[in-house]
Amino acid sequence: MNMNTVYTDIDARSFSNLTDASNLDDYFFIVDNVTSGSEDELRSRMKNYPEMFFKNYPIRISFTFSVLCIEGHLRFRSNLREMDLYAGCGIVINAGSIGEFLGMDEGTRLLVMGFTDKSMVKVSESEVSMEMVKKFLYGNAIIRMSPEGIDTMLKIYDLMKTAMSDVSNPFRKQIVEGYVLAMTYSSFRYILNFDEDGLSGRRAIGGRRKELYDRFMAVLRNNYTKERSVKFYADVLCVTPKYLSQVIKEVSGRLAGEWISDYVVLEAKVLLKSEKYSIQQVSDMLNFSNQSFFGRYFKDKTGMSPSSYQKQ
Repeated sequence: MNMNTVYTDIDARSFSNLTDASNLDDYFFIVDNVTSGSEDELRSRMKNYPEMFFKNYPIRISFTFSVLCIEGHLRFRSNLREMDLYAGCGIVINAGSIGEFLGMDEGTRLLVMGFTDKSMVKVSESEVSMEMVKKFLYGNAIIRMSPEGIDTMLKIYDLMKTAMSDVSNPFRKQIVEGYVLAMTYSSFRYILNFDEDGLSGRRAIGGRRKELYDRFMAVLRNNYTKERSVKFYADVLCVTPKYLSQVIKEVSGRLAGEWISDYVVLEAKVLLKSEKYSIQQVSDMLNFSNQSFFGRYFKDKTGMSPSSYQKQ
């Protein structure tokens, strides 16, 4: 793949076509630069990794994937939040997220697993606090593992990778799914104790305010392409616009209107960079009354016109 190619989405097929990727029936795939090879080979394979995340502009990811950093440092943005993965850190990025690769240190080693079928991870809700797990998964929180935890993950991963290569085994799928489940449960001890960056101060503000913030973000993610007024979101949440903005500011440090406009602009950037739609079509897709209004809105938020952004 050419790194200069422009994508609206990154899908499982483009991911699994990366050098050294392995896949299971096109619904689960892995790629890494961790488990084998000389230093020169690993350094060469790292050149493929920016193709997974794509650089310089946001893209939408159409599958769920997890990244575990074994060594080095990876920086990226997911749904407006900038994050750093260092050695021992992992994260799950959900399908539909908008991400942007921001940089990676030389020598960084990563383990990446992608899922097009979430049902592959069948976890018993009676065995773990699923409320905490779901909060972790949907909040794009970073998990921090101990050296022993990383060592366990690598051992399971190595067994899983070997099983994936054994295409003659009629129970290959079941074996791989077992290893995925083993890795999932191994990570839960860290998930259940995670403290998401930036939330420790928010928790002190009060549960009800944080709950309103979470509800606002959920409604926003489902409606930002159609609705841009704070009043709409306040009405849905049965509060006044002033109160909503006040609470969102207290919890997140940003006004409700800023969150709305940032989501709209992020979506506009993805659509404009896709080269599939005209500026008029993007304007219509984001429910602007006309292209001129969309152009002024975009320039006010980004400092450049939609056409200038497309040509960047």
